[in-house]
Amino acid sequence: MNHQSAAITRILKINLYESLYKNLSEVTIGDRIKKLRLLKGYSQNYLGKLLDLSHSTIDDYESTRCYPSTNILNKIAKTLEKPIEYFYDDYYKFIFSNFGKRIKEWRTNNSLTLWEAGKITGIDFRSIQNWENGTIMDRTYFQILIKFLS
Repeated sequence: MNHQSAAITRILKINLYESLYKNLSEVTIGDRIKKLRLLKGYSQNYLGKLLDLSHSTIDDYESTRCYPSTNILNKIAKTLEKPIEYFYDDYYKFIFSNFGKRIKEWRTNNSLTLWEAGKITGIDFRSIQNWENGTIMDRTYFQILIKFLS
């Protein structure tokens, strides 16, 4: 196949993928990863190789059985050629913001010690202290804490 034929074939594949997958859901991060992967014509196995992950990890992300770390999410965004913000849900928006400062401001604005903040939220005060210092929390704690920060 000459260069011109290869270019035409690639364009036809892109147009085919676009028409097949353009209406896929983008509700969850997993939906967004899957849609972009399919639009590029990548298998889970191929995307996994590009990211140095297993195909089952890609499947877990797409089915939201688990979520990529912030580092992996950055790699996914670069590999799939989308801005990182495309993948943000409320959790990632929070994590990629200055979340430690926000937690500390909530606590100090309410005149709470770390221990009191822990008592109110049901979260160990040492975890709150770690988050104020930039340690990333998991989604379960985010769901609890965001109710107090809103």
